[in-house]
Amino acid sequence: MRPLAELVRPNIRTLAPYSTARDEYGGQRIDVWLDANESPYDNGVNRYPDPRQQRLREVLAARKGVATDRIFIGSGSDEAIDLAYRIFCRPGIDNAVSIAPTYGMYRVAAAVNDVELREVPLGDDFSLPVERLLAAADERSKLLWLCSPNNPTGNAFPAAGIERMLWYGCSTRVRYRNRVEQLHDGGEAFAALISALQGARRYIHLSYYIFADDRIGHAIADILVRKARAGVEVRLLYDAIGSWKLSERFVRRLRGAGIEVRAYAPLRFPWFSPRANRRNHSKIAVIDGRTGFVGGINIAERYLDGDALGRWRDEHLRIEGEAVDDLQRLFAADWALEGGEPLSEGLYAAAPADDLPCSPLQIAWTREDRSRTTLTDLFAQLIEEARHTLRISSPYFLPPPALYEALLRAVRRGCRVLVMLPARSDVWLARRATDAYLGELLGAGVEIFRFRGGFLYAKRLIADERVASVGTANFDYRSLEYNTEATALLLDSATVRQAIRRFDEDLASCTPIDPEAWRRRSVHYRLGDRIARLFAPLL
Repeated sequence: MRPLAELVRPNIRTLAPYSTARDEYGGQRIDVWLDANESPYDNGVNRYPDPRQQRLREVLAARKGVATDRIFIGSGSDEAIDLAYRIFCRPGIDNAVSIAPTYGMYRVAAAVNDVELREVPLGDDFSLPVERLLAAADERSKLLWLCSPNNPTGNAFPAAGIERMLWYGCSTRVRYRNRVEQLHDGGEAFAALISALQGARRYIHLSYYIFADDRIGHAIADILVRKARAGVEVRLLYDAIGSWKLSERFVRRLRGAGIEVRAYAPLRFPWFSPRANRRNHSKIAVIDGRTGFVGGINIAERYLDGDALGRWRDEHLRIEGEAVDDLQRLFAADWALEGGEPLSEGLYAAAPADDLPCSPLQIAWTREDRSRTTLTDLFAQLIEEARHTLRISSPYFLPPPALYEALLRAVRRGCRVLVMLPARSDVWLARRATDAYLGELLGAGVEIFRFRGGFLYAKRLIADERVASVGTANFDYRSLEYNTEATALLLDSATVRQAIRRFDEDLASCTPIDPEAWRRRSVHYRLGDRIARLFAPLL
């Protein structure tokens, strides 16, 4: 789903709103505005109404539970239809899609604004032609008109068909019945994963960027072998580059026990194929359709014992409920992409979740065989919608232009933006390229911190107290536009607050970057940063 700021016409985004004297005056209350030719004599028709409908919007906002700036009031639907064309559609370039027959002003306003209107006939029974409407749209389709109950047919359209179009192009929809446990380090994550694996009865599906041939890798492998020999279906997908140290002996042992093992995008001649640059960076597990795991923690002992950089600090989630079905769908799609047998959704569907609490979350992902900007668009939307605080942590910080500009806009509208980065990096060039982004952000008012409690590997984006993203995607080109990634959007307020508390606890192990000291860095160092930044899309 593309962010609103990207859909709006460029000239509209930069348009200065019309300002009246009522907007600019900051003194005592005034009842008569002579600049508007209002008469001081009250005869019932001598006053202009509030051009911003502030009182009405406040009443509607309180009733609907939304902010006042999310409410538009027009003079009838015709004005709203016309403004929608003006805001989103470039004359002679963009198009709109609608059903037919329907309210005639969609066609009239399209003609007035020089916008192509693609009309799709209703079904013989006046039903909603969902698939034909989607087929009529292309990359220049900016509006879809649905009138329900429809004029002139009088019938309302089923919610399922409307939702299908609303969520078209998105990874998944919001799932409401879930139980979510936030796992704040390797110890918690591996203990929860091992417990779930030991309890498996039907199947185990694992997809990891790194599956290490070390103590943790062997402990997990031992469980998988026992379960496979006990009749549990076990499938493992590992990335051929991320797990390049995984020995053939290790893989043969798994396959010898009846485990299906596949490598994602192995390097074969020609090794320079474009696919070699598209890695499966996911870390997901699905057990029996009841329990799922997603987050940043690979199967490797560095998350327990650390390495030269210190203990790896990361976040992971244990999920029960409806969202497990979406993790399974992602695994099945990637499994099939590597030549695995199709995994029937019916056979591997999530267990009933009626007894679980309402804890809404959404699984979002990017994949190599679909749009590669899903997470870029999603993160941009979260940043644009933040009103008071943005919290971001990432081991690699090389934001694509859409996200970089969104962060600057967030600061300009008064949003506090906190970015947490590792004090040291395992990729030297990425660290230098990251430094090239920090100067302008610091100058704009972004607060940037260096984590010194180990190697920060947690990938988080928390917008206000409304949504927290925890997953596998780094804040860089590679994760957001090349790799296969998965992230969970936590939408329950209590769960979001827990994520905020953990982020703020990590701040205690951070040192803030002083903007003035950063500005005084040597010319030689700053030049090196700028050269490194040229490689950002490749890192």
